[in-house]
Amino acid sequence: RPPWQGSRVSSVTLSDGTVVELGASIIYDGNKLAVEMLQGDPVLSAGKPFHPGEQKAESEEGKPTKDGFGIYNGDGNWLLNTAAFSSALARKLCLLWRYNIDLYRISSAASKAVESFDLIYELLDSDAPATFAMENADAIWEAVGLRKLSLVSYDEFLDAIGVCRDELPWWRSMLPFQGCIRSELLSAVTINTYNQEVTRMNGLSGLVSFVPTKGSLFSVEGGNYRLVQSALNQAQTRRGQQCVDRSEHEQQVRHIAREVTAMVGDLDTGMEIFSGEESQGHYDLVILAAPLQHCNIDFLITSHLDGAVLQPMPLGVVTVNEEEGGEGEDETSLREHISSMLPSSAERSYMQVVTTVLSNATLQAAYFNISLAEIPRSIYFTEKGKELENVFTITHLTSDGVFKVFSQTELSADDVLKMFGPSSKVEYIKVWGGPNGGATPDFDGGGDASAPAPFLLYDGGKLTEGHGFGPAFYYANAMESAVAAVEISAIGAKTIAKLCAARLELIAPQQRALGGDEL
Repeated sequence: RPPWQGSRVSSVTLSDGTVVELGASIIYDGNKLAVEMLQGDPVLSAGKPFHPGEQKAESEEGKPTKDGFGIYNGDGNWLLNTAAFSSALARKLCLLWRYNIDLYRISSAASKAVESFDLIYELLDSDAPATFAMENADAIWEAVGLRKLSLVSYDEFLDAIGVCRDELPWWRSMLPFQGCIRSELLSAVTINTYNQEVTRMNGLSGLVSFVPTKGSLFSVEGGNYRLVQSALNQAQTRRGQQCVDRSEHEQQVRHIAREVTAMVGDLDTGMEIFSGEESQGHYDLVILAAPLQHCNIDFLITSHLDGAVLQPMPLGVVTVNEEEGGEGEDETSLREHISSMLPSSAERSYMQVVTTVLSNATLQAAYFNISLAEIPRSIYFTEKGKELENVFTITHLTSDGVFKVFSQTELSADDVLKMFGPSSKVEYIKVWGGPNGGATPDFDGGGDASAPAPFLLYDGGKLTEGHGFGPAFYYANAMESAVAAVEISAIGAKTIAKLCAARLELIAPQQRALGGDEL
């Protein structure tokens, strides 16, 4: 249901059966884990991007739809419009001519990044000892050669590969229809994907936002949220098939549809989860799959002096003061010297995005200074255009006037009237923002701002004598400090599943003699 769906998999179904993705509409076919989940469920099927659902697709069949995209600079100024080109090949040639060698440079860099990124899947499937010691996302990026890219700003990276800034080189300025890819296409792409200008992106997130332009895209018919629902069902089915004692399986795997408000860690009883005043049980391991700063959960531990007294759970890098706590220290003195620290990526608010779905709408060509024949299917706004109009993406979904709009704040009645005409109707508004919301991470230009929280946020075992086994708290969204996407969430989940399985001694590293190249 939309109130409980994250921004990258949330959708709504209108009264006529039209399915509209409220956040990310597309999935890149190179996302191996997402594709694996899709192919693992015969009920799911891939549709074309912006697929309106089976019911609506039947009525849309044979009806003309808009095509191409435009980059709008506000105040009636279009920097690029590919709607006039009749084929995908012609649109590609148009981009190649306009952005020239800079398009080749950024495309080559994106291809190399994809090659490195794909090594992550080998890490996840490997039983080599080093792959069980990935403490945070930086360790993963380092292992596949992408850590430097995650730390440098996107602007600095573009400078390094020779992509022009504001002024074209002299020889390109002599050619007709030339444009600056950084302030036009790349800016429009990063704003559409993350509501952030190029200057606020790190190199990795910037390239990831560009990668989908190089491959095939799809969406899940009926809504991308079905992918998450299916993943849970597939996991439970596999667990049930491999569990000898079915009653044991039922006891260990539960899906509780409750809003979690607090978690209390205790070295003797484990992690107790609460929904309001109601306990939802005790657990050895707990995994948080939501942004820490927006989950609105109190994380607490029992006091070592009085079990009835609760104190904040030390999250992040938990250390023991070695000078004050020597060898053979007991649990009480250990807990007196613990300290914690979270990086800024786990504390900054996410970027606000407002999604508005309209029906019976007609894009007002006069307002946008364009002819009816030239209206593209998608309009991406530059930084200037976004500031002038409040809007940063407009997508025409169906022939009968269903539109999806991304904006910084809610659209006023006057905004709707001047952009979509008097017959338009607002069907749905979703605000991703506020103190406990937001659509995508604020990357804040990379560098220290991209430093991730550890996957293991709290390890009760470090607070027991001899640092033995204890309750533990893992954080899947730690992967999002440098880049965010559906696939990144899946990678974070699989990484933590591997760490948890190793902690429970369900799997173990395998020592092998190295006869060839080491991963």
